[in-house]
Amino acid sequence: MSHEGRRSVAKHNPHVDADPDAPYFHGHMTSPGVAVVDRIRVPPGRRRLGIGGALYRAWETNLPHSVTFVHLWASCSAVPFWRRMGFVEDNVASAGTEPIGMGKTLNRTVG
Repeated sequence: MSHEGRRSVAKHNPHVDADPDAPYFHGHMTSPGVAVVDRIRVPPGRRRLGIGGALYRAWETNLPHSVTFVHLWASCSAVPFWRRMGFVEDNVASAGTEPIGMGKTLNRTVG
């Protein structure tokens, strides 16, 4: 995406950072008890440093306790990362094609 394109996206979506070198994460709640990971991006030169995992874990930790399930669509290359975050494939019909549906049940303790 061009610099101008990133600036346009950032203008219309305050969650998008126009800096192409900045790690980025966005997720939201879709219905009672369910949240969705919309996008996560860590620039290639900064991958495998724990940044993506830290972004996801911080978001998950701050979800309301009413959220018990998280869903996402992953590229084939991202599936190992999401498995490490505790997700499993939940869309058998799309096996071998992209995107791959994945889900995670959150084990929330009432305290």
